[in-house]
Amino acid sequence: MRRLIITNLFVLLTFLSFGQKLTSLQKDSIKQVMDNIGKEDQKYRWQLMLGELDSTKLDSLKKLPDQIKFDRMRKVMKNELGFNKSTKDSIWHLQNEIDSLNNLKFLSVIEKYGYPSFKRTGSTTSSTLILHLVSENNFKLLESLFKIELYKKNLPAEEYARWFDRCQIVMNKKQLYGEYDQQYPCVENIKITNTERKKIGLKKLKSNNCR
Repeated sequence: MRRLIITNLFVLLTFLSFGQKLTSLQKDSIKQVMDNIGKEDQKYRWQLMLGELDSTKLDSLKKLPDQIKFDRMRKVMKNELGFNKSTKDSIWHLQNEIDSLNNLKFLSVIEKYGYPSFKRTGSTTSSTLILHLVSENNFKLLESLFKIELYKKNLPAEEYARWFDRCQIVMNKKQLYGEYDQQYPCVENIKITNTERKKIGLKKLKSNNCR
């Protein structure tokens, strides 16, 4: 009986240690889906960040030098530019509806093909989209799924750690891996952090940099 358990465990670990192989056709199909999700993900966020509804003016604002663009974003955040609360709420309502549909499509791709990382699909969308799924409920629902994708090597360790740490911050906890805020990797215990980082293939943190 014990030998059977060990054999089954070995088979499971062997299965988990290799990412699901995708055909060229599958990669192209998944990339198209993820790229479309990425476009929809930013559909109204640019309006909110730059405080502009007119599509022609918005396109011009996007092309501004980064510093000028960031200065405008700061003014919008401080309500010196942009929309009134009612307009903001209306735009966020539209974006939240899109986000809900995007999340369902994203999880459907993961369930069918495994986590669609850039290395596997050529799309960068997943690394951004995963950071929208950071509420406490999302963490409870997705931690096991994402951990399986991590062990399958579908989900890059850096992306998993950033997602995990962002969830901790949202739940008013310190980062475990110190990966979300890399400039100030504030963790509870750097020894435990480095042990956990090693488990998923990340290099050690040199210091615990809490502000």
